[in-house]
Formats: sequence, structure tokens, C-alpha cells
Amino acid sequence: DHSWAEHLLEPLEPMLPGGEKTVGFLGHLLADAGQIYLMLLVVMFAVFLLQTYIDTDRMQRKLAGLKNIWGYLLAFGLGVISPFCSCSIVPVLMGLIAVGVPMSVCLCMLTTASLLNLTAVTALYSLEGVGFASVYLVCSLVIVALSSFLLSRCDLRDAARDYHLAEHHHHHDHPLSMAERCRSALCDTLSILKTTWFWILLSVAAAAALESYLPLEQITQVVADHSMLSGLLAAVIGFPLHSDVFSITPIIQLLRGMSAPVALTFTLSAMVTSVPSVVLLTQALKPKAIVRYVGILVLLTLCCSLAALVIL
Repeated sequence: DHSWAEHLLEPLEPMLPGGEKTVGFLGHLLADAGQIYLMLLVVMFAVFLLQTYIDTDRMQRKLAGLKNIWGYLLAFGLGVISPFCSCSIVPVLMGLIAVGVPMSVCLCMLTTASLLNLTAVTALYSLEGVGFASVYLVCSLVIVALSSFLLSRCDLRDAARDYHLAEHHHHHDHPLSMAERCRSALCDTLSILKTTWFWILLSVAAAAALESYLPLEQITQVVADHSMLSGLLAAVIGFPLHSDVFSITPIIQLLRGMSAPVALTFTLSAMVTSVPSVVLLTQALKPKAIVRYVGILVLLTLCCSLAALVIL
């Protein structure tokens, strides 16, 4: 909800170039950046603190066989019950990679958490109706299943980045005290934030500018003809945005009034990935793996959207 930030900035509107649009941009920037930083701080600290209790060698042996259907089903279940957005699930992914969970299984959980978390699915059914939400659900399941299959066929053994976390957690002759565990988790958390805070802020600013300054009137004129260009434009707008289902609901409802397939394309693209989540992934994955993962998601999303345009 950006309204509190926009309300806070309203007295500055007469002094800002762009007036109301600039207030909206700054409100989105302040609210989204604050939410991401706070969630990352809390989630990363919790994950890294939990890692101090894990016997990494033993965990790796137990998780070595997870690259099968049961591993993917477990990843799918974890993604569905995840209460976090894709940005905040990345630290969890980093923790799973660190203890030896296969990369394709980790990415299955990330994709599921982005598209099919219970909050998003429940909200779509309640806000957009059974028909639209059911089509979204089917498309999301197809994207999760096919992306997991394709990634399982890729060589991802060297995809993880060496981010040097928790390397000192289990090499003590005596058990760590709670103060030592908290200090270690905080150091790891700050280490990640130190290298990503600027790029996260920059990417959130780009997404906020797109949402605040892009003239919706021109978009609706293009969408109104229901052409293939409309779906492509909706995807191009949706992919970079850092958003949840609540923040994009007004846009979904606007697009649904003109073309349900285009609205579906925008919803899938906005939920499946975003610039901030890709920036965070650079801390866990090497560039080649990120390009492969994001490329597969984009391709599958566009294919599902094209199928919807033809069928619906």
C-alpha cells in the first residue's frame, strides 16, 4: 500500500516538477524500497541464524537425492505456502543452495513462490473472479512444471555463486552461544545488503517510474484493438515491475475491461519475475544461470499468453 507514503509527500506536490505524478513516483519508491529492505533484513537474518544450527555436511548427504519428483513436490509445497514476494524468497533460496539442495529444485521453489503463493492465488480468486483466476492458475502450473523440467535438463552444477556465507559457523570446538550466532547472522545479512542495496534501489526506482509516469491512456488505446502487440506490450510493462497482486489489481481490472488475455499476460509477467528479484539473484547465481532461468520464464510466460490470446 503506497497511500501512506503519497499522503506524507502531498505537501511537497506544489514544489515538485511533475506534481501528482512525481508524488506518486516518490511514494512508490519510498514504500516499495522500505518494504524490500525490511523484509530482506528480517528474512535473511532468520535464514542465516537458522544455518548456524545446521550440520552442513549431514544436510548435504540427506538432500543429495532431492533431484527427483519428490524434491520438486517439496519445493512446490514450500513455494505455495511462502508468505514472501520473490525478492524476499531469494535469501531462503541462498540458504537451501548453501546446504546442498539441487539448483533446479531451488529454482522450482522460487518460481512457485512468485506465481502460486497462497496470498496471490487467494487474492486473485476473491478480487478477479473464478474464471480469470482459474486460467491464471492453470498457466502458472504450466510455467512451474515446464520451467522445472527444462532446468532439470540443464547443467547447473556450477551455477551457484560463491558468496562466502556461513563458512565459519561449524568449525568451532565448542557450541556457539546465541550472541555469537546472532552476530554471525547479522554479519552475513549486512554483507549481502552492502553489495545489493544500491541496485535494488535503482531497480525499484525504475519500476516506480514506469508505473507512475507511463500514460495509461495510450496503453488502453493500443490494448483496445486486441492485437498481438497488446499482449507483448503488457508483458514488457509487467516483467520489470516489483509488485504483488494487490498493487497491480487496478491495472488488471482496467485491462480486463478491454481484453482478458492481455490482462492475463500482464498478471503473469508482473508476478513471475521483476528487476529487483533478478538483482538479488546475482548474489546467489552466476550471470549465465540467471540469463538461462529468466529466459526460460519469459519464454514460457509469452507462450502461455499467446495460447490465451488464441483460445480466449
